[in-house]
Amino acid sequence: MNKQKIFIVEDDSLSNDHLKLILEKHGYAVVGSVLSGEEAIAQVPNCQPDLIIMDVNLEHGKGQLDGIQTTTAIQQSYDIPVIYLTAYKDTYMLNKVAHTDYHTYLTKPYEPIDILSAVDKAFRSQVVQPPILVPADDFMLLPNGAKHEKVALSDIVLIESDNQYLTVHTTSGRNYMKALSLAKFLRDNPLEDFIRINQRQIVNKSLVTAWESPGTIILGDRNFEVSKALRKEVKAKLPFL
Repeated sequence: MNKQKIFIVEDDSLSNDHLKLILEKHGYAVVGSVLSGEEAIAQVPNCQPDLIIMDVNLEHGKGQLDGIQTTTAIQQSYDIPVIYLTAYKDTYMLNKVAHTDYHTYLTKPYEPIDILSAVDKAFRSQVVQPPILVPADDFMLLPNGAKHEKVALSDIVLIESDNQYLTVHTTSGRNYMKALSLAKFLRDNPLEDFIRINQRQIVNKSLVTAWESPGTIILGDRNFEVSKALRKEVKAKLPFL
């Protein structure tokens, strides 16, 4: 049986070695471990890992890139899930990592069981499943237990993410969930009739019933806040008089 391959990007050499020891002790193949983002970008194509464990800050490495910039560069060419390590847990950090396709993040200091649990969950979420979107213009196949149901795009109100799962809300009130990041979903499925309104949510623009200044979009009886960074773009996609 082939071992699952992991690549480590951690600028503290002792932490890097400790992490490598934990993973190899439990049967994973560490195919690369580097101290900087630049080294990661250079080595990942040759190593072809199944998962990357990435320090967010990379403050003490020799390179200029942080972990988020490194992940963004890698994911432009390779669809590799990431587990972030960070000494901080705040809104600013969460907003930054939300722009990338990541599985989860762990706050330092962490225990070996935290790493092993996160890695196990990351690999489990990669189990091949039928696609969430089929090659059609007007419907999706959405997971419902062991089967996938056909749902018209016009019946989808909202798609939102908690960074690990997507929830698709429909006009019937029925919700569908799938282990998938919003970043990956949007990259694989450009939907012209939907608008991204913040880091977590995209809405069906045909179901928008009102706009309330400075940045609230209304769909029926539900209000959604549009992030300041996206307000101009969102308004440009709506037929304002």
